[in-house]
Amino acid sequence: MFSLFNTKKQASEYIYIDHASATPVDVHLLETFHTIQKTHFANPGSIHRLGIDAKKLIDQARKKVSNVLQARPEEIIFTSSGTESNNLGLRGILQSFSNLSFKPQVLTTSIEHASVLEPLREMKSRGIIDLVELPVEENGIIALKTIREALTVHTVLVSVIHANNEVGTVQLIREIGKMLEKHREAQDTEYPYFHTDACQSINYCDVRPEPFRVDLCTLNSSKIYAPRGAGILYVNRRVKINPQIVGGNQEHGMRAATENTAAIVACGDAMEKVLVMREAENTRLHELQTYTFSELAKVIPNIKIWGSVRKDERLPNNINISVHGIFSEEFVVGLDMKQIAVSSKSACGMNSDEGSYVIRALGGTEQESKEAIRISMGRNTTKEDIDRFIVEMIKIVDRHQKVKNLLL
Repeated sequence: MFSLFNTKKQASEYIYIDHASATPVDVHLLETFHTIQKTHFANPGSIHRLGIDAKKLIDQARKKVSNVLQARPEEIIFTSSGTESNNLGLRGILQSFSNLSFKPQVLTTSIEHASVLEPLREMKSRGIIDLVELPVEENGIIALKTIREALTVHTVLVSVIHANNEVGTVQLIREIGKMLEKHREAQDTEYPYFHTDACQSINYCDVRPEPFRVDLCTLNSSKIYAPRGAGILYVNRRVKINPQIVGGNQEHGMRAATENTAAIVACGDAMEKVLVMREAENTRLHELQTYTFSELAKVIPNIKIWGSVRKDERLPNNINISVHGIFSEEFVVGLDMKQIAVSSKSACGMNSDEGSYVIRALGGTEQESKEAIRISMGRNTTKEDIDRFIVEMIKIVDRHQKVKNLLL
């Protein structure tokens, strides 16, 4: 069991099942972070011994990440977050097409993370690109046919999230990569390039870019039990991108700023732990997921599951459900009062009063988009935690129904 956590929780202890928002930090990775902060605080760009030693640690972390991804160290760029990595990858590659004789087209899906959709929409609003947001099926999967029919000679980039952050659906990345490769060969061009945001899936899925024909891949430390402050962008060596933060030659000239040595080192260690723990966690969490779906269906008759329920189409830690007539906030607040943490949608959209655009993309109504809650389990989640969650869910549903009956 992961060293940070005590799985024998008391009834009064907080149950955290919101790992898709951010994972707790492993105690050993936290110790590593604090140690590096104390001992290797020097600027890695300095040429004195302390600076050189810090740079060596970053190079070692880069090697660890590249080994996990089976990539080349020079293809790994460290940033501050997944959001920055997405922005660097998308903006950087699209700006490199400034000499085209046509307006470049970008294909993406309607359920991408906001850090993909928002920069693309901003570039569309400025007339830089033609953006096509492709629909997904009711199960949350985009059909290969949908992408194939949208491809044109002007398509320079396709961005498809590896696994959705709200409903956990896993896309056909390998098949999409092969399809785009054939399209490039038919067109005899270097593009369209293929980007995927794999921040949610790295814990449970093979995300090696080269076998999947992925050109750019985004990861970050806050989803792999490491301290915040490190993002990863894989950039295939055949791809050229323009830096978005300038003022130094760090990260192969792709991201200026003094490197966060401690966060990068911890992130490299976390990536290695992900690889070691992936298979066992997949099996354990899938059993918990199946149990949760089954038990909820028994006790809450009008419950709805969002996204695919097939094992190969959904992350094993993700549960997204709604109960007709009960807004998500009633569950989130009610569960929080019982020291259980869940969320209603992506944490990046919590400041908005709108419902989940992901649920609407799956065919949900505006009402349903405000009813869905996300339960995302992690390395510290136990069956006892889930049982407590289910008991409190039932109480909230019963209480809601009693109040409703009084008002009738």
